[in-house]
Amino acid sequence: MLANSPYKTIADVLVGARKEPGAVSYGTSGIGSIPHLGTADIEAAAKVQLNHVAYKGDGPMMQDLLGGRLGFGAVLASSVRAQVQAGTLRLLAVYSDQRHPHFPAVPTLTESGVPVVQLSFGGLLAPAKTPTAVLDKLQAACERAVKSPGYVDWAAKAGQVVEYQPAEAFGRKLREDSRAKAATIQRLGL
Repeated sequence: MLANSPYKTIADVLVGARKEPGAVSYGTSGIGSIPHLGTADIEAAAKVQLNHVAYKGDGPMMQDLLGGRLGFGAVLASSVRAQVQAGTLRLLAVYSDQRHPHFPAVPTLTESGVPVVQLSFGGLLAPAKTPTAVLDKLQAACERAVKSPGYVDWAAKAGQVVEYQPAEAFGRKLREDSRAKAATIQRLGL
């Protein structure tokens, strides 16, 4: 959100969307992207209609957002960290289930009254028939890597949130997230 935008909170965006359905435009990195799915969930939860503008990546979308041609942008927080810190953009809320450690004053959507959590995360996957001994070795190496000072330092500088989970917990999280995203994709007819 541009720093001088009339939208100071998610509630302000929703008021604008209710006043003029479809008039509030938002940009994402593309149809079916996590920001698109998350914002579609906001529309469903808040019963509003927004105007989705799909771009071929965050770069072109950010140009239109900074140029004032979009009502707001839905993008990974780490991608706009520099602009937020410089005061060029205002971060209204985060899609996660907890506040972003680099933006502790920015509420989650749920805290803002919109019960939406749309996570973006990554992990290491292996073929289903990978021997247990190999998986155990990979898991131990991953845990050491994400706790290493070099990786911790890189992640902090990049605005990345690091949350190591062992294979079983990560598998549960991946399955739950896949179910939630599948429901949104089905609702959108994608």
